[in-house]
Amino acid sequence: MYMTVRFQNLGEMMTLGTNDAAITPSFTEGLTLDGPVGHAARKLAYLWRLPTDEHRVRVGISWLTKSALESLASLQDNLSKTIWSS
Repeated sequence: MYMTVRFQNLGEMMTLGTNDAAITPSFTEGLTLDGPVGHAARKLAYLWRLPTDEHRVRVGISWLTKSALESLASLQDNLSKTIWSS
């Protein structure tokens, strides 16, 4: 069984740094999303294009876990700085 896969242009997307991206969707003219909103839109576009729901769930959980761990590390760092500067 063979499946024909067609290219679908999603527009232009690029990462600009941590939690920062720009995306110009192909289905809208003149609209560019950037910053944290662009970052979220870019991730949603990638999730949407994954082949199965299982892939989407695995990647989504991975991204959420990474984000949560980075947030906890940042909070711990800020608390340590606050405690030691007092």
